[in-house]
Amino acid sequence: GAESSRSRGETILHRLGLDYRDIGCEETLEPFFSFMSKDFYSITGRYIFIIENKDTFWSFKRNIFDSLNADMLIFGEGKKILSSFQFMEEYSVNPAGDTIFYFGDLDAEGVNIFCELAERYSAYGIKPFHDGYAALLEISARHGLKKIPKKQRINREHIEKFCGFFGQPLAQQLAKLLIGGYYIPQEALSATEMRERFGIAGNG
Repeated sequence: GAESSRSRGETILHRLGLDYRDIGCEETLEPFFSFMSKDFYSITGRYIFIIENKDTFWSFKRNIFDSLNADMLIFGEGKKILSSFQFMEEYSVNPAGDTIFYFGDLDAEGVNIFCELAERYSAYGIKPFHDGYAALLEISARHGLKKIPKKQRINREHIEKFCGFFGQPLAQQLAKLLIGGYYIPQEALSATEMRERFGIAGNG
């Protein structure tokens, strides 16, 4: 795709001892789709949520954006966020003061995306959305687990790192699910479940 052809071009330039500027090119950032609270630029210590999938992104926006005191909601578009996160620079996000949460599918690939993002942009201290993942586990206990239909890259180091954000017994349950090759799509957290768990009434 575009990402791999761009990196091939970069490799050739690098071998020639050149960079984009030398050939009159300017690197453009890949934008992401997002919503911000109206006072985003006037507050400090903001809460930013990256949501992996489209349906859950819209569900968050319509049902719990306000009740979660979210200041920004970003559509991650799966792996695309690994390149588009750089666009965050356009929003004057403060890595030291703002808190960024990631919420994706509870499967090996979703965990890989989170860990690669957290490693690549380590200054931002990106964390998993703890309560969202806890809700997925609880929902799965009622409906049963499914095996991942297609082969995924199970990275034990990533699973360990991801589970390290959770206390016991949650971390143990997550590790068992992920290493066992099971998955819970984030869409399992339906709009109704969201409102019940994270809505204004649920918080108060």
